Order: sequence, then structure tokens, then C-alpha cells
Amino acid sequence: MVHTVKRMVSALLAAAVWAVCLTGCAGSEEHGQPLSLWFYNRREQMLMTGSALRPVRYTGPETVADLCGALLEGPAESGGLVSPIPEGTRLLGWRLEEGELTLDLSQPYGDLVGIDLTLADCCLALTMTQLAGVEQVRITVNGRELPERDRQVFSPQDVMRSGEAELRQVTACLYFRRAGGEDLGFERRRLQLNREDSAAQAVVQALLAGPQEEGLEGLLPGDLEVLGVRVERGVCTLNLSGAFTQHIPDSREEQLLVVVSLAESLCSLEEVEQVRLLVEGQRLTAYGALDLSQPLTAVEP
Repeated sequence: MVHTVKRMVSALLAAAVWAVCLTGCAGSEEHGQPLSLWFYNRREQMLMTGSALRPVRYTGPETVADLCGALLEGPAESGGLVSPIPEGTRLLGWRLEEGELTLDLSQPYGDLVGIDLTLADCCLALTMTQLAGVEQVRITVNGRELPERDRQVFSPQDVMRSGEAELRQVTACLYFRRAGGEDLGFERRRLQLNREDSAAQAVVQALLAGPQEEGLEGLLPGDLEVLGVRVERGVCTLNLSGAFTQHIPDSREEQLLVVVSLAESLCSLEEVEQVRLLVEGQRLTAYGALDLSQPLTAVEP
């Protein structure tokens, strides 16, 4: 798997160089080049021998809304290509100011983490910077920037540099409710992260996105946002939005499932021994009937 990840880095870099040569970092009208939609090829043989990012010819109207909409729809014919952008993502709005195009997308895009987020950002940047007057792209979700990124504005040159970033793989156990039950089950998840990504941040985002295996159900509120995560000396401090306390379950048993799922999932990381919860920057000392005055560990509080 490590060799595959290294080949992906090289493939991303090669694709980015191709994109820079193709677009010249300028719009298609200026250079007379046809537009393309950029997608991702997951097939193992393509990771070994070709580019992970591949273009598909676009022949529709050359407007921001039309080009972005076509990209969000995904490839018309698979051919091994898939879109790294989550299904259901919509363009909520856009603006172009002094060469910087801001795209505001709906929540499914905000559930991306690690290399999946990097790939989606790359495809959007490579696609949209082909338009005349677009030199770089800023991507927000529901009007807010994603805090886990190391940069918020992307150009083809940034895509090329992102291909040089070192990737790492982190294994975590994500805890969800057993469907129809009153206890927790877990799925072991391998998270692909950039070197600077926070593993704890990726775990919480994965919990928000929900389980991948059948028989498990998510516990966290759908409108919950992660405002910040830091790990110091084995203690993970997790800052959540107000939605966490606005949707407290009625029963202590349900409250326990929510809190334990967070603690168990984060403590499955090697560097985390305890979890401290904040809401809007304020220390959370109680969650319904639960006393949270002490940091949480991987056992029930």
C-alpha cells in the first residue's frame, strides 16, 4: 500500500504538469484551447503507469455555473474515471474578483478529509482555471472555509506542489451505533492524509460523514461542524459548533453513546489518550446527564 501511495504522489504531479502545459494558467478563449473536466482514475494499473488525474473533453457553455455543474455531475461515461467530489454536492454561489474565483459548495463537500479533499480541490482548480479571467480558485462550504486545509486558494501551480506533498496512512477505529440496537460497533478505517493533516481532525470528519459498512448508523448531528482540533501530550482538545449541545438526546443511554463514540474513536489513534470537549471555544463540563468535568478516555465516563 505504501508503494501505491508513493506512485499516486508521482501521478498527481505528472497530471498537474500536464494541466499547466495544457491551460497555460489562463482561460480557454485567450489560448484557443478546448475546455476539459478533470476526474480521478482509481484503477490500480493507472496509479502504476499513468496519471491519477485525467481530463475529459467539455463542449458545453463556457460559464462558471455550467462548467462547475458539469464537473459536479461526474463523468458521463466511466472508463475507469470517477469524481472525487461527493454525490449530492451543489454549487450554492460564486463570485470572481481580480482573477480569484470563489466557489461556495454544499455540505457533502465539507465531509471530505485527507487525500480525498486534496483530489477534489485539485479537480476543481484544474477545471475552473481554464476559464478566461480565472487564475485561482477558493472553495468554501456553506460560506465557510474548511479549517483542515493548509491553503485556501488554489492555482495550477499549487496543484503541482500538492503532488509533491508526502502522504501518510493512519488506521483508526470509528465507533457508530449498531443499527436498531443500543450499543456501539466499529469499523476499522484507513485514512489517507497529507503530511500536515491532523489525524484527529480526519477521525472526527469521518464520524460526521457516517459509516461505510452496513449495520451501523451515525450518531452526530448532521449540522455539526468541527471548529478546531489539537493534540498535546496525549490529550485531544476537540472544539465543536453549538449544534452539539442543541441536539442532546433525551436519555442518558443515548447521550452516552454519542460521547463514547467520540472518545473511543479518537483514542484509537496512537497519539491520543484522553479527549477534552469544547463547544464554541468553551469547556464542556456536562452533556445532558453526563459529567464531563474530567477528560474522557476510551472507557465510559
